[in-house]
Amino acid sequence: MLKFIYTLFFLVVVSSCKEEASERISLLDYFSIRLVQEAIYDVEEINYSAGQNIGISNKYQEKVVVKDIHAANNQDIITCEIYIKNDTDINWTFSSIEKIELNPLEVIKTVNQIPYRILIQPVINNNTWDGNVYNNIASQTYKYSFDKDKNELRVIENEKETLIDKYSKYSVYQKGVGLIYEEDVALEYCQTQDCIGEYKIESGYIKTKILVIKDS
Repeated sequence: MLKFIYTLFFLVVVSSCKEEASERISLLDYFSIRLVQEAIYDVEEINYSAGQNIGISNKYQEKVVVKDIHAANNQDIITCEIYIKNDTDINWTFSSIEKIELNPLEVIKTVNQIPYRILIQPVINNNTWDGNVYNNIASQTYKYSFDKDKNELRVIENEKETLIDKYSKYSVYQKGVGLIYEEDVALEYCQTQDCIGEYKIESGYIKTKILVIKDS
């Protein structure tokens, strides 16, 4: 009887491992990128200042162009040029350069010479890691939230809300597409006795970025 129980336990463990392995997802499924690829995003920044009843909105477009891909140290090194354009502009204006290091275990994005570990393996719900492990900024826990029905992978960098403030930042990657949405929120609420708990915005910003065009 005891031998039977041990055998049954072994089969359950093996079955569980096989199921987990079969559901393992490649980072390339959600971070597909190739040379000369272009992606255009609609960006909106709403800034709030003390004494203002409503935020001031600034809308523009951001274009990401893949300029170079080469292999080094068992990974792909990808160079992207970032351009921006306001509604009144005809031509795109160069903004910055981003570098991406892509390998089967992780994706590292360097922005303004600061590297961030934005994706890791395994891609499973609630998996966490330090996004600042390769820079000198204080440790920041990133977390996966995986929606199988929509084939969307959400990377949560920050999620905190209290009676006096709100800090939220996350990115959404879609299978076969890549980055489709980003949101960054940093708000301070009214803290006087007559308004605390009403979530009345005193200062801060809300920034959103949504994919509108991508060549394939």
